[in-house]
Amino acid sequence: MINHKIISARLQELRDLCGVTNVQLAAALDATQSMVNAWHRGDVVPDIESLVQICRYYGVPADYLLGLCSYLPFDMRQQLLDRRVAAILT
Repeated sequence: MINHKIISARLQELRDLCGVTNVQLAAALDATQSMVNAWHRGDVVPDIESLVQICRYYGVPADYLLGLCSYLPFDMRQQLLDRRVAAILT
């Protein structure tokens, strides 16, 4: 069974690590802001197409987003932080 809370928490963590807003994520995924908000609240889970897009956008494996592994490898976490710093500096 899919755990909405885990997916919601992982989405929030990734958003915070990258410094991305729900508006920016919605635009990047061609999704509505209300849908992205619902994912972050845990009201609904992303469909499979959206899940793939989210993983590609953040550069993380689906296993992590779905809660099938318990941690994000350090190098991936560092890349997300570097992306946030780069966004701040531009």
